[in-house]
Amino acid sequence: PEQSNNFMQYVLVQTFVYLSEEILRLQPIIFAWIRSKIGPNLTEKERKQPWIIFRPLCVSEEFEFSTTQANLILFYTILLVYSVISPVLNWIMCFTFFLLSLVYRHQVFYIYPPTNDT
Repeated sequence: PEQSNNFMQYVLVQTFVYLSEEILRLQPIIFAWIRSKIGPNLTEKERKQPWIIFRPLCVSEEFEFSTTQANLILFYTILLVYSVISPVLNWIMCFTFFLLSLVYRHQVFYIYPPTNDT
C-alpha cells in the first residue's frame, strides 16, 4: 500500500504539471515573442515562417503522439497493478483520465494542425 501512495502522487503531479504545460503553452509563446523581436519581419510571408527554432504562434507544431501514448500506457499499467492493493487509486485514475481526455481533445481539435499519416 505504501508503494501505491507513491504512484498516486506521481500520477497526480505528472498529470497536473504536464496538462498545465499543455494548456498554457508557455514555450511556444516565449519562442514567438523572441521571434517577433529578433526574427525577420520584412513581409507578411516572412512573419509567418519559422526562423531557426523560433516559430510564430500561427504556426503550431504537430501533436507529439508518442510521448502522450507512452504516458497513457504508464498510467494504465499503474492502474492495473495497484488498483487491487489500493482501491482509491481507481478514483484518482478515473479523474486523471477525465482531465487528460478533456485537455487533449481540446488541444487536438483547436490547437494542433491536422496531419496525414500516409
